[in-house]
Amino acid sequence: MPIGQLIRDLRGARGWTQAQLADQLTLSAEEPNGAPGRDAVKRWESGKVVPGGFWLDHLAKVFDVPFDPLKGEATLDRVNRRSLSACQLSSRRTDISLHNW
Repeated sequence: MPIGQLIRDLRGARGWTQAQLADQLTLSAEEPNGAPGRDAVKRWESGKVVPGGFWLDHLAKVFDVPFDPLKGEATLDRVNRRSLSACQLSSRRTDISLHNW
């Protein structure tokens, strides 16, 4: 399951809004100025951004779930992004070389 969907499901199971999750992370991290806002949570859930280890640790704490499964899903998402980017780049190179003929 993509990390974004997992975060959305865990948040939904608690009945929290994205803003409430952001508030919980602010309290957990004790970083009021550097904590993610609702927009960051939205980007994580949409899959546009994969949270880093620091925020994965705090997500595990606020959701009261083990860290390793979250880290595993985030790692898979990063690997999949890199693979997809490499395929897209390779496809573009092929398209470019075909247009030069």
